[in-house]
Amino acid sequence: MLDDFKEKNVKATFFMNGHGFEDHCIYDYANVVKRAYEEGHQIASHTWSHLDLTTVSETEIIYQLETLETAFKKMIGAVPTYIRPPFGAQNETVRKILKDRGYKLFLWDMDTNDFKEDLQASINIFDNATSASPQPTPHIILNHDRVETTSTFLGLYEANEVLKRGYKITTVGECTGKPKKEDWYKDIGEPQEPDETWVCTLEDMHLPPKLPPVAPPVSAQPDAVPPPQPQPDAVPPPQPQPDAVPLPQY
Repeated sequence: MLDDFKEKNVKATFFMNGHGFEDHCIYDYANVVKRAYEEGHQIASHTWSHLDLTTVSETEIIYQLETLETAFKKMIGAVPTYIRPPFGAQNETVRKILKDRGYKLFLWDMDTNDFKEDLQASINIFDNATSASPQPTPHIILNHDRVETTSTFLGLYEANEVLKRGYKITTVGECTGKPKKEDWYKDIGEPQEPDETWVCTLEDMHLPPKLPPVAPPVSAQPDAVPPPQPQPDAVPPPQPQPDAVPLPQY
């Protein structure tokens, strides 16, 4: 995707997780993150492990922010100040913490649902949405570059289509009137060299505990009926007897 964007001279904003999946650690992609930053793309936060911030404590919200800030500072030498909360979930507490830490919160107006990995469905959503709301209406399109069909096809398809329609593809920052890196980051300095701290662990994800499996319901059984008991042979009822006839007297 970075190669395609470089060829077309377009910029994008990448909202990144640190450790959103057990087998995906941002430190393993440090060279990609650094390249995107150096080529002028905007690097932004999507929290460390993609928890719904409205369901966790304030301490956990700060952990999700700070842990990713530390990783970005190591890899690119700067801390992003733009964020997209996981699932777009936010409430008063989340917004207050983000504001206090200098973050600018962004969502989207077009969701391609590419995470479902149905490429044709995503193309249809994109085509229908852009046709219904054409240029000069601006759009923030939600894609997931971790999805292979997005990074190898959908992103380029969207870029080609919007360029044909007269759009300029740019970062969220520039789109909202903040085109300079100084507006996108804080603590701008030099990246660090990799060391033993550039790792992720299952524990750092702070995943909620898994609930024990629920046993399937057991249907109620009627009370057992005792088996029939053997009956003695039926005895015929007594038959009525004729009145006794007196013996003749001689």
